[in-house]
Amino acid sequence: MITEWDDLLIHQIISTMDHVESSDPRWHDRHWFHLGDTKGEVLLGIGMGVYPNRNVMDGLAVATIDGAQYNVLVSRELGRDRYTAIGPLRIDVVQGLRTLHLALAPNDHDISFDLSFESTMPPFEEKPHFQRRKGRTLRNNARYNQSGRFRGTLTVAGRTWKVTPERFWGVRDRSWGLRPGQGEQPGDLTHQQRHDLIRRSGFGLYHYNPTQFPEYSLFYMINERPDGRINAVDGGLRFPWGSKREDEVVRVTRVEHEMEFIPGTPRFRSARLELTLEGGRVKCYSVKPILPCYLAQGGGYGDSERWHGSYRGKLVVEGDKFDLTDEEELARLVYANDYFAEWRCDDGEVGYGQFEYLMGASDRFGFPRY
Repeated sequence: MITEWDDLLIHQIISTMDHVESSDPRWHDRHWFHLGDTKGEVLLGIGMGVYPNRNVMDGLAVATIDGAQYNVLVSRELGRDRYTAIGPLRIDVVQGLRTLHLALAPNDHDISFDLSFESTMPPFEEKPHFQRRKGRTLRNNARYNQSGRFRGTLTVAGRTWKVTPERFWGVRDRSWGLRPGQGEQPGDLTHQQRHDLIRRSGFGLYHYNPTQFPEYSLFYMINERPDGRINAVDGGLRFPWGSKREDEVVRVTRVEHEMEFIPGTPRFRSARLELTLEGGRVKCYSVKPILPCYLAQGGGYGDSERWHGSYRGKLVVEGDKFDLTDEEELARLVYANDYFAEWRCDDGEVGYGQFEYLMGASDRFGFPRY
C-alpha cells in the first residue's frame, strides 16, 4: 500500500514503506528510554514499537516512586499511520541522534510527562545480534544505545517534578529486527511457567548496561551460561559531542562480575565489575541500586495478554500498579530487573545509568537449574 512515507528517499527493499524485509511476525522497530533521578525519588521507563507483520503499534511507560510501580500500556492498529503516537503517548525525533521529544498526556493511570531527551555522547553501535537454535532463528537484530540527559516535567501519582539535565540522567536504545520476547504470542503459559522453561533451556544470566559519566559513556553486555561461562560480550566507551575524542570508540573485550543478592531473592544489593578495554587497560566499578522497575509484567516483556506486539484492538489504553513493599508481589516480578543505579569507578569517577539483568539459572549465585 502506498502511503505518504513512500515520498521519502529511505526505501531499503523493493516494496512500499509499510512492508519490511521479513514476513516473520516478530519483526519490530522499537524505542526505549530509561531515566532516573540522581536524588533517588523517581525512575521512569518509556518504550514504543511497531510490528508491521502484526499490524500493531504499542508502547509503555513505567514509573517507580515511594515503594510503588505505576504502569501504562498503550496499543493500536498500525494501518497506514506510521506517526509515532498511540493515544496519549507520543515520541518525536526532533534532531536525529541529538534530541527526541516524549510526551504522555494526562490519563487514568497516574503517569504523565512532557520531556526532551538530549544526547550527551554519540551512540554506541552494538555488534550484530544473531542466534539460531534447532534450525529456528531466535534473534537477528540491530541495536544502538546512547547516553543523555532529560528536561521537562514529570508527574506520577499526583506528584510533579521539574526535570533538569543536572539531576535527571538517562539512556536510550533503538533496535529493529527479530528478537525473543518481541511480537511473539505468549500462549497459555503463566509468567512462572515461562520462567521455568527459560531456566530449563539453559539460559543463565544476561546483563545489558549502558551508563554515563561526565567524561564518557559506558556500555557492556554479557550472556552467561548457568555454569558461569560467558558466551557473548559486547561493549565500549564513547566520548562527548564536540570533544577531541568524539569519533573514538574504545571496545570492551572482557567482563568479570560479582553480584550480591538480597537473601532468598534474585534482587541485587550491589555489584562489582571489572571491564577490560582493548589495549589491556582495566576499569573497575562498584554499582549500587537506586530504584528498581520490573518490566516483565509492568512493561509487557513477560507473561499475560499484554505481550509486546499482541493485537489489543483499534486503540487500548490500560494500566495498573505494583506494591513493591509486598514480598509476594515482588516474587512474581523479578525475572527482568531494570534498575537506575549509581556507578563508582575505582578511579574516582561517579556516574549514573541503567543496571539491567535477566536472571535464569546460575550455579555460582545459587539459582537452580531444573
